[in-house]
Amino acid sequence: MYQGLVSACERLLRVQPPSAITTAMLLTEANVARGTLYHHFESASALINTTLLKAFSKHVDTNITALRELMEQSRNLGEFAEGLRQVTKVSQGAERRDTRFARARLIAYSENSPKLRKMLSREQERLTTAIEGIVVTGQKKGWVKRTLNPRAAAVLIQAYTLGKIVDDVGESRMSESDWNSLIDEVVIGGMLTKASGT
Repeated sequence: MYQGLVSACERLLRVQPPSAITTAMLLTEANVARGTLYHHFESASALINTTLLKAFSKHVDTNITALRELMEQSRNLGEFAEGLRQVTKVSQGAERRDTRFARARLIAYSENSPKLRKMLSREQERLTTAIEGIVVTGQKKGWVKRTLNPRAAAVLIQAYTLGKIVDDVGESRMSESDWNSLIDEVVIGGMLTKASGT
């Protein structure tokens, strides 16, 4: 029933801001009694916060998994660079637009919720640390420049992905290939040991 509650909350969050979702709405959407909600969560707010954090991390965790596998499976820098290009295409794609908006909404919503801000801070630390570890592994393999600060690189990687929302709200949008080429230039050209990626 835990997942049923989270799924119900996800559905409501697609059509309502977090502050508009009531306990009654959650119970109706999940088709459960109040006791079921409180068996799994201390409050409706805790369920909403948990659901928001899950959405915040979902695609970042997918990208982290892809980067770890790429780091482990690549036989050389050229393979790694080509794999990074593929991860960029997926992570920056139009189909991730809703995810970017969900992440931006959560960051804004956490401004007035100290409890959520603390939860988000811990979750963000987990994500940044995971990416930082991938950068360190790349440095040990000699594929990522040792002069880069791993944490700064991890933050930048997340920032440009979230930052694409600036174009998502624009009237005249850039092409995905132009954006991806710029990311390749920054990451492959600026972070890897060989600018050509070969």
